[in-house]
Formats: sequence, structure tokens, C-alpha cells
Amino acid sequence: MVTVMNRFARAALLSTALLAASSGCRTNAPTQPPTAAVPTAITTDAALVDGLNIYAMLAENDPARPALRKAAVAYLLEASADALAAGDHDRALGAIERTVDLWTPQELRAQTTPHADLANAALRLYEVASREGREFPATFALGVVEAFGDPPLQKRARHEWRLLVDWLEGGRQYPADFRHPPIEVQDVLEQACAAFPSPWLTDELATIYRAQIPILRAVDDSRVEDRALPARGEFAGFLLIRAYLRADDFDAARESLPLLGQRTQTESFRTLVTAATAGDDDVQPLLDLIAYLQPDDDSANLPRWLITQGWGIVDNIARRALLRDPENVHANLARAHSLRQLGLVDASIVHLERAIGAREDLFDAWSLLAELYQERIQRDSARAPERGAARLEDLEAFHRRAAKLWSDRPIRPGLPDAYLTVATAHFDAGRPDLARPLLEQSTAIEPLAGALDLLGTIEHRAGQLERAAGHYQALLKLPFVDQAERIDWEIQARTQLGQVALDQQQARRARDHLKVALQQLNVVLSTPRLPEREYSVRLVERYRVLFLLGETDLAMDDFRNSVAATPDQPALYAQCMLLATSHARYEAAYEIYRRAMVRDEVPDSLKLYFSLWLLDLAEREHRPLDPDATRFVQAYHGEPWHVLLARHSQGRATLSDLEAHAENTGHRAEAYFYEGLRQWRLGNTRQAADLLQQVLDTNMMSFFEYEMAQVFLASETLAPYGSRAAQP
Repeated sequence: MVTVMNRFARAALLSTALLAASSGCRTNAPTQPPTAAVPTAITTDAALVDGLNIYAMLAENDPARPALRKAAVAYLLEASADALAAGDHDRALGAIERTVDLWTPQELRAQTTPHADLANAALRLYEVASREGREFPATFALGVVEAFGDPPLQKRARHEWRLLVDWLEGGRQYPADFRHPPIEVQDVLEQACAAFPSPWLTDELATIYRAQIPILRAVDDSRVEDRALPARGEFAGFLLIRAYLRADDFDAARESLPLLGQRTQTESFRTLVTAATAGDDDVQPLLDLIAYLQPDDDSANLPRWLITQGWGIVDNIARRALLRDPENVHANLARAHSLRQLGLVDASIVHLERAIGAREDLFDAWSLLAELYQERIQRDSARAPERGAARLEDLEAFHRRAAKLWSDRPIRPGLPDAYLTVATAHFDAGRPDLARPLLEQSTAIEPLAGALDLLGTIEHRAGQLERAAGHYQALLKLPFVDQAERIDWEIQARTQLGQVALDQQQARRARDHLKVALQQLNVVLSTPRLPEREYSVRLVERYRVLFLLGETDLAMDDFRNSVAATPDQPALYAQCMLLATSHARYEAAYEIYRRAMVRDEVPDSLKLYFSLWLLDLAEREHRPLDPDATRFVQAYHGEPWHVLLARHSQGRATLSDLEAHAENTGHRAEAYFYEGLRQWRLGNTRQAADLLQQVLDTNMMSFFEYEMAQVFLASETLAPYGSRAAQP
């Protein structure tokens, strides 16, 4: 079972929200969409994100587009149905949102053929959302039903919308005049139209804006004393035109310009929209409007829907600009930014490469491209280390080029980050010998804390204790601009140095390092308003330090406080259970086990491992077997491999059975480990030691079983159960 890494930097490198690659990364020529590789079937999440990236790069008239959309829709609708069945309504909503993104706003306006599967999926989402009183998902779902349903379903959607409006306005104490507009209705429509600008939803929102404009403008022009809403009439006109631009309806936007009024602050917007919607072939007016509307760093405080709408507008206008001038630098940059907002890394890279291929002197474009290359190499490495490694040659060429162009302004993230990413993937796959040289390359260019930490981990688990200590000492010497980051890494380095010293049987040195880590953790934990999740993570870190210091009772206090703060985090149970079990602290392990087993957030597979560990520890110490753990293992249902492990623990499967069904090195490491424990229980200590050594020979250093095998083998012999002294 893979460990849950608790280092913030390493967790970022191993993010699972990764997208698949579909294009090369050389920047010496424009990259062409890989139309020859367009998939016609999608059966996995990875294939889906591959397909979505390719789909975004296809021209709207590309003959491959309908088949790819059909495959993506089928997969997404199945995912939505599965999510609804599992009670994960947010995931179901996300799947439907991804589905309707496959239609451009112009295609939505031309949509006349019903799509029964999509309409019915949206209707199911609406029924759930409306029962829960969730206005945005309900409104969004009704918009999808109306857009893709047959006439009876469209009629039902409009009827349900009127019922939803009545519900939203049910508690109103005042008439819906200018002083008390139907703000709840407006809010949900604005959110829904930002996500899905269908003609019907856009018309409903436009009706609200149009109704506000004359009334509010009259108030604004009057001499009334109440000036609380001095410019709402002008603001409604501005929002109306934005709504039409989000729907890519340039005609409606242009026709609505008179509703802006005559205020000075709207003149620049009027001028830009007038020029952009004139219908000529000049690309510059489109680029000017993009520059005016594109969200920037100052947009962070705006409502989320307004930012989503802004990027949707940018994407619409950028696509129009690219039709007029496919190689235009700024149009490609705008499309790259909008695609990145959708998580379409590869499609975004294509447009950035085109922009840089046409004009190299764009530092921001180079920086963004470096970020996207790093995201892509993370994704590919997570799928298979070889895929990440295959990216390195092109990435090295990219950074050589960047270094010549921007010698005084380093491009970040750089090559050291890429080497660390691929090395981490090799480490997780049980290939430390491939990870080590990449980490050494990384530190030779620029010593990153994460690279030194991983080098120390590899050497420590390989038994090279002096080398491990050297890497952690180097980590302590790194300069950090950010004080909090420095403390974070010092805690990690000191804790690891303490563990290494314990393994070297240097108790005094171990205590010195661990006490410094403890002091730093106490400082961090005393920080006012520390976020709850960070507070919980820090408690688990202190649990480990206290545990290594032999203060088990104090460590368990930290475990309890961590659980009280964030009881829904499987990682905290896993980290604490590992230490308690491998160091033969039965009471501590039993308490952690009981708390973990009642949490739905802890996966059943993790509960199975916990049960196996607890039962083994009970036998090791001649304690009664916990009946709940026994029943859980006996009744376990899940993935075939885990079912086989459960059967093995009951004597109903052999090592040969495990080896025959092991699909990878990780499975083999687990097979040797649990068979080693079984042989140990039977008193066959030599066979047990040989099997635990085989666990280490797999090099699956990121697995809990690897760490536990090291602890068990740390004593010179594997003593019979019940006679082995507890580890300090």
C-alpha cells in the first residue's frame, strides 16, 4: 500500500488532478492539432482528458469532431449517473458541466436536434438538486434540459423554472421593484449563464437586466434623497451586454448598446464593443475587447461567476480572432489562457507554442509555457515514469533556449523541478536507482528542498545512513526567503536526522535533533488562526516526533486532537497507525484503529490493511484477536487483489496464489510482506526474514509495507511472537 506523503512540496508534485498529453513540446515551430490520433471510444479518465484536449484543438467543421464528442458525452453521462448513484452530487454536476462544454455557444443557438440522454441526465440532476434546495445546480440542470430536451421536456423545464422562481421569491416581504429586485433569481441565473450560456437561460437573465434599466435609470436621474443605487441602470446595461458576449451573440450585444446610457465610464466599453461587433475582417478590435474584459489578478475579489463569465467571453472572442488570423500572437495567447482555465493543458500549450513561434520576446508567455510543461510532465509521470522521462529531452531544449533569451530573468519552474517530478515517479514505482541520478542532476543545477529530502529518503531506506544524514544536513543549510517554508523544511530535516540517528543507535544525537523539531512544531502550532487542516497535519508531525522520543502518551494526545480537528482525513490515521503498529504499541494502534473504522471517508481497502496489521500485532503480543477486525477481514468485499489478501490472512490463499495474481511490483511487495508475517506467526523465523528481505528487494520504498519490513528486520533476528521487545 502506497504511503500518504505529508510534505506539502511533494504532495504538489504528486497531484492527481492531471491531464493527458496529446502534442509535442518543441517550440521551434507551430504545433498542429493531432487529428490523426482522434479517439473514437473513451473508457478511462485518462482517455477522457486526452480526448477533451484534442477536441478543443479541432476546428468546428472538422469531420472528426462529432464522433469524438459522442464518445466523450457517453463517458461523461455514465460518470454522472455513477456519481448520482453514489450520492456524490457535486461530481455529477461537474460531469454534466464538462459535457455541455463540448458545444460552443454558437452551436447551442443552432441546436435543434434533441439529445435525449443528456437531457434525461440533466433532469435527474435537477430532481436531486431541487430536493436539496441547491439553486445553482437546479437552474443549470433545467437550462440543459431545455436546451437538449424534446418539446415536452422543454415545456417541463420552463414550468419547473417558474416553480423555482416562485420558491426563491416565496419569502419576499416587499414587491419586486427597484428597491428590492429579484436578486436571488438574478444570482442563480448569472451563475448558470456563466457556466452554460444557452439561449433560453440568457434570455431569462436578459429579461431581468432589461427590466431594471429604465426603472433604475429613472431613479438615478431624479432628485430623490435615496442615492443608494446611483448607477445600477448603467451597470445592468453593462451586464446585459456581457451576458450576450458570453453567449457569443454579437448581434444582440451590438443591438443592446443603446441601453448603456450616456455615462462617461461606459464610453470606452461602447467603443470597443461597437468596433468588435462591426463584422469586418480586422482582428485588432477583437484583441482590444479581450484586453478590456480578460480577468486579471485584480479580479480575485469578484464573484466567481463573473470570472467564469469573463473567461468564457475571452474564449469566444479569441476563437473569432483566430478564424481571422490563425497565427496572431495575442489571439493565441488569449486562447491559451482561456483553455488553461478549463484545465486543458495540452490545448493551451499548442496556442502558446504558436505565439512564441511567431514572437519570442514574450517573457510572460515563456513563463506560462514553463508552468504548463511542468504540469504536463507531472501528469505523464503520474501515469508512467517513462512517459515523464520521455518529456525531459524536449524540456531541456526549451530551458536552454529560455536561458539564452532571458539570461537575467530565470524561467520558473525550471529543469530542477522537472527532474524532481520524474524522480518522484520512479521512486514511487520502486525504481530508486533511476530516481537518484535525476535528483543529483536537479541539485547540481539548483538544490531544491524536495530533491534533497527525497535523496535522503532513498539513502535512508537503502541503509546508507551517513549519506542520508548528509542530504538532510544540506537541506538544513539551504537559504529560504520565506520564513514559514524554512521552518517547515527544518522540521522535516530534523525529524529525519533524528530517525537516522536512532537507526545508528546514537540516542543522544537523535534526541537533540528531535527536540529541535519539537520546538519548531510547538512554535508553528501556537500560531494564531492557523488553518484547521494545517493544524491537524502539524499535530500528526508532532505525533511522530513524540513517538520517536518515546513519549507515546503525549503522541496519542496529538492524534486525538488531530482527529477532533479533521476526522475526515485518511492520511492522519494511516501515518499514526503505521508507527504504532510497526513499533508494537498495541493500545495506541487499537485506539487509532477504532477511530478510523467508523469513518466513511477512510476507504475500505485502507481499513483492510489496518485490520491485518492489528490482528498480526495482537498475535505477536499474545493478545485476544479483536472480533470486529476478524469479522471485517472475513466479510471483506472489494478489489480482487484486496479480497485475495483478506483470504490469505485467513489461510484460504497461499503465497503462490498471491504471486499468480500480482499485477505489479507493489503487489509482489505486499505478497512477500503478508506471507512473511504469516511465517513469523508460525514460528518459521528464517523463512519470515527471507520474505521480509524480499520486500526490501522490490525497492517499493514508498510503501508502508517496506517501512514496516525494515523495522521488523532492524532487530538482528526475528524473535518468536510474544518475546520480541517493543521498539523504542
